[in-house]
Amino acid sequence: MDIQLAIQGGGAKIWALLAALHAIQDLEANKVLRVTRVAGTSAGAIAGCLFAAEVPLGQVRVHLQSAAGANLISHFTKPSVLGALHCCPN
Repeated sequence: MDIQLAIQGGGAKIWALLAALHAIQDLEANKVLRVTRVAGTSAGAIAGCLFAAEVPLGQVRVHLQSAAGANLISHFTKPSVLGALHCCPN
């Protein structure tokens, strides 16, 4: 199945975006789907560029969890469950 990705921005969401794109990389590797286009804004553009460049996102996530990434991650707060599910107000 061919799909196109539109990836939202939000710096604090980059961890979740990388996890989702890592799962999509696995689906592509197993020939379940094929991404034909990628678009993103802000953090979504960063994650999308890494995806499009075929950077192994599992390794990126491991690197960010290491001491080398600890300082960077400390600048971002993890969204709460309610915050992650929050949709734009009416």
